[in-house]
Amino acid sequence: MSLAHAFARRVARAGLVVVPGTLTLALSRRGRERRCGVIWKAPADRPFFINVWLHETHTPHRPTQASMQRWRHLDEQQQVYAAVVTDGGDAVGRILDALNEAGVARNTLVMFSSDNGPERTGRAGKPPQQDAHTGMTGYDTFYSVGKTGGLRGRKRSLLEGGVRVPFVVRWPGHAPMGTRNDVTVFTAVDLLPTLCAAAGVAGTFGRARLVAAAGRAGRQLETRARRR
Repeated sequence: MSLAHAFARRVARAGLVVVPGTLTLALSRRGRERRCGVIWKAPADRPFFINVWLHETHTPHRPTQASMQRWRHLDEQQQVYAAVVTDGGDAVGRILDALNEAGVARNTLVMFSSDNGPERTGRAGKPPQQDAHTGMTGYDTFYSVGKTGGLRGRKRSLLEGGVRVPFVVRWPGHAPMGTRNDVTVFTAVDLLPTLCAAAGVAGTFGRARLVAAAGRAGRQLETRARRR
C-alpha cells in the first residue's frame, strides 16, 4: 500500500475529508481544472487532502504556445524547457488561486516538491513525435535541460543530484515567508506523519516534521541510517 493510500485510510477513519479521485499519478491540464473545482466543493470547516502530480518537465514536453512565445528570445532547446516550466508554474498558480477564491488559503498547508532530480539531456533533438509510453505527442529529452545546482547525478541516480530536490512550503500563520532551511533532513516517508499531524490525526507512525514545515530548523538534523 502506498503512503498516499495509507494516509487516505487513516484520515477517513478519523472522520476527515479525503477528496475522491485525487490520489492520481499525473494530471492533464483538464484534470487540474477538475481539481480546482473540487477545492471549491471541499467543506471549509473540515480538513481535505489533494495530491496533484504535474506532467510538466516530463517528456514528451508539450509547451503551450503562450509560454513558447514568452521565451521566443531563447534558442529552441532552452525555449521548450523554459516554456514547460512556466506552464507548470501557471498550473500551481491556478490551484493557489482556487484556494484563495474558496476562502481556505490561510488554513491550508501547501507543499511543492519533486520526486527526483532533472532528466538527463538527450543527444539530438527531434521534431515533436508521439511518445510510445504515454501516447502523447511532444518534444524529447534533448529539451530536458534542468539543473542540479552543481550536485552530481541526475534522475535515476542515488547521488545527490538525483535525490536531493527543493521542497517549498506555504503555510500562512505557521511558515514565515522567505524562510530558508538548509538543515533539516526531510524525505518522502516524513510526509504521511507530518500531514496527519497538521490535520489533527492522532496515533500516526513516524516522526512528524511540523517544526520544519513551519520554517524552524532548530536541531532537526538527524541520521536514520545505521552504520553497517
